[in-house]
Amino acid sequence: MQNEAFFILTVAASPHNTEGEVRLVGGSTDSEGRVEVYHNGAWGTVCDDGWGITDANVVCRQLGYTGATSALSNAAFGQGSGPIHYDDVFCTGSETRLADCSHRGIGSHNCGHHEDAGVVCATQGRLWLVCITCTRIMCVSVSAAKMTATNFPVSSYTRTCDLGSRVGIQDSHSKNL
Repeated sequence: MQNEAFFILTVAASPHNTEGEVRLVGGSTDSEGRVEVYHNGAWGTVCDDGWGITDANVVCRQLGYTGATSALSNAAFGQGSGPIHYDDVFCTGSETRLADCSHRGIGSHNCGHHEDAGVVCATQGRLWLVCITCTRIMCVSVSAAKMTATNFPVSSYTRTCDLGSRVGIQDSHSKNL
């Protein structure tokens, strides 16, 4: 174990929103709501045309959940305001971010906010980044039934996990590496 060291994992929270970031709005908990995407300095909604569970799974995984339990339509969490960024979203299920899924083009739509898409994410399997060595980051999914761990090689001292979450690594003296 001579090449390993103990590090404290911190999730680097940026004070600025990032392109393609998603959030859920209007739900009764953090794990449900109207899907909104950040693009070019503004939050916008997603139209429900073609919206399904595969698309909802991508959104929930991007937010750190293991998947979705429901894909909702017809502004189930209330109508958004402002731009409608995505319409006719089609995800294969392998994407790590909604922005990686195909759609009509940002801002190109034939929808109104009465068609805003929503999701309910599975809460029993939230993914947490818990373990670091000098060469690997471990993403662990904990549910009532089991714990699953996935290792990712670290090619630099920050690494994007499969969820799209930015991870910062700090040493025990809280200095950025």
